[in-house]
Amino acid sequence: MMRIYENYYDIIVLPPKKVQDKLIALSEKLTGGKGLWQLGEREYIPHLSLYHIPVKPTDFEQLAQKTRDVISRVSFGEIRCQKAEKFDPHNSVFITTNNPDWLVKLHQEIIQKTLPLFDWSYDVKGIWHAEQFPDEARANFDRYGTPMAGSYFQPHFTLTIFPDRNTMTERYSTFSFEPFAFQADEVAIGQLGDHIQIASVIKRYPKKQ
Repeated sequence: MMRIYENYYDIIVLPPKKVQDKLIALSEKLTGGKGLWQLGEREYIPHLSLYHIPVKPTDFEQLAQKTRDVISRVSFGEIRCQKAEKFDPHNSVFITTNNPDWLVKLHQEIIQKTLPLFDWSYDVKGIWHAEQFPDEARANFDRYGTPMAGSYFQPHFTLTIFPDRNTMTERYSTFSFEPFAFQADEVAIGQLGDHIQIASVIKRYPKKQ
């Protein structure tokens, strides 16, 4: 059972079910039972993060409304999953994607509209171990409350985190990945838990037909 970070959320691109299933299978293949966790349907849900934001309980409905307002103006497009990469400082492996204009615009508008609701009393730096990040990313914590902004908005799907560098290197060295693409069609608000991953999806905003 994941530990939950109460009142801490991630506004995400939630991929279609077939893509979620594919990412879950890739996570299982990569970890071989040796990861600290692997993607699943009920927790550690596959997602592409747009903005991590803690809000006070009284502000959650405003967060949901502001997210809904942004999504109502979005023209969704294609996301290309390009390659598997390892991130040595966190012993993690993720699938990097392209960063098309529509996704950059969505990310920026989400931050602009919801930042006023950010609960700055929340210990996000402690949860993220902000001291491990480069200077620009640490500056983003002070400005936006997350490292993932500006040039550090590098969209990806995290597949797992390993307990140590040697295990990550061993599993990554034999992992194969074939690029694929999908049409994005939904944004959601997820409840954050252990390893800053999605414990559950709270609000969903599918593309209007």
